[in-house]
Amino acid sequence: MIAQSRAVQKALASLDKLLIENHLRTHVAHMFAEGGVQRDQAVAELLKAYDLETR
Repeated sequence: MIAQSRAVQKALASLDKLLIENHLRTHVAHMFAEGGVQRDQAVAELLKAYDLETR
């Protein structure tokens, strides 16, 4: 049972990596290119995604 749980956790971690990479290459890259408020929103999204947002 533990081995199955670890396998699921690894699969989910791999999925998270792919989703974040795709988001960075598309949406976030576009927001940074726009600059200004868009860039600030992109930074806020990244901080939230990595649980680094200020409270």
